[in-house]
Amino acid sequence: MLPGSMNFPASPRRPTGQFGFLPAPQPLGRTVARAFVSLALVQRVELEAEAAAEGLQDLLDLSLEWLQQQGFAVELEDAERTALDTPLGELPEATREHFGSFAETACVIGWALRRTEVPAFDVDADGSTLADALGWLTEAGVALATGAHLRPREEVSALLDAIGAVHWRLLEHARQPSRISMQRWAATVHDWPQGMTPLDLADGDLALDGRPLNGLDDRSLLRALRRVGERHRAALWLLGQERAYGSVTIGG
Repeated sequence: MLPGSMNFPASPRRPTGQFGFLPAPQPLGRTVARAFVSLALVQRVELEAEAAAEGLQDLLDLSLEWLQQQGFAVELEDAERTALDTPLGELPEATREHFGSFAETACVIGWALRRTEVPAFDVDADGSTLADALGWLTEAGVALATGAHLRPREEVSALLDAIGAVHWRLLEHARQPSRISMQRWAATVHDWPQGMTPLDLADGDLALDGRPLNGLDDRSLLRALRRVGERHRAALWLLGQERAYGSVTIGG
């Protein structure tokens, strides 16, 4: 244990039920639809910075039409539909900040669909890479809704445990800077889920960007919290905490 530190607490006892965790995990069709809705929102945010360029509205119209035609738009929530319907150049900053992190959602869901890997906790998921991997706007993407094989619940639960541990650690540090041992999550100790990059440690505690948490500025810490928080939300949604993605609660 680090001087003046504490061990990472054991995970709280989870409610039991038909699946031994939360309510029923999301079915394949809704999981694929959520991945593509998330990519549509990421695209909408990214295009806002180029709102004056030609042809962008046609791309947005094509994306919305594709979501509708393939039945993926059923997953759109009210705030998401409003964001996608907002004319280019008029998307509020708060909306951009909120949906800008949805590449992390698509990344975790893509992992559950066995199409992507989850990058290190200090690396942003890349929307363009995810779009290619999942088949955004293509027949390959449409086929996912009936042909993909979701990872088993046990693997998603293991992913949730790891992401939840890192999110908890970041929240603790944001509340009161400290040093806490995360050694039990070291790659040489913990059995990390396949396709997930293990966390980096410095003197036994979580490290980001090659630095211990005490070496991060407020902006870097906030970015990490948003990144990891969105991955946490996606994992909880996959396991069925809530039907609506926007209703999932992650604490903090």
